[in-house]
Amino acid sequence: LRYPIKSACIAPYVLVGGGYETDSVQQGTWHVGGGVDIRFGHSGNCPGIFADARYTWTEDEEEFTVIRAGLRFNL
Repeated sequence: LRYPIKSACIAPYVLVGGGYETDSVQQGTWHVGGGVDIRFGHSGNCPGIFADARYTWTEDEEEFTVIRAGLRFNL
């Protein structure tokens, strides 16, 4: 779920979901997290930066957090 605030060129978001892992083990996973997308300009094609974090847990009760940050360019 993303909530763009056009007057500030910022868009906070949350994410919730699940998946299925098929690496060395096969198990279900669940995710919850959030982040922010900041754009430099007022059109949808402007460059920007983002940062988010996601907490994940699995059927084997393994838990981990992924934190990402980066630059976004429309080419």
